[in-house]
Amino acid sequence: MTSETDGKGTVFTRGVIVVPWTGAAVFGLQKVGVDSTGKAKVSVGGKEVQVLAVDATAGLAAIDLG
Repeated sequence: MTSETDGKGTVFTRGVIVVPWTGAAVFGLQKVGVDSTGKAKVSVGGKEVQVLAVDATAGLAAIDLG
């Protein structure tokens, strides 16, 4: 896992992470962005990542940032 930090927070740039998820349970190579509530979702303008798993009941997804 690779991350960057600026003293205010940390952003993961590589590796597999679990994130809050909203929307449809989709898998495979997807463009993913963050909505206004801070949850990840499929988004035309998002970053291309591998969505490995989605638990719609828990509202979580495992994604591979590369």
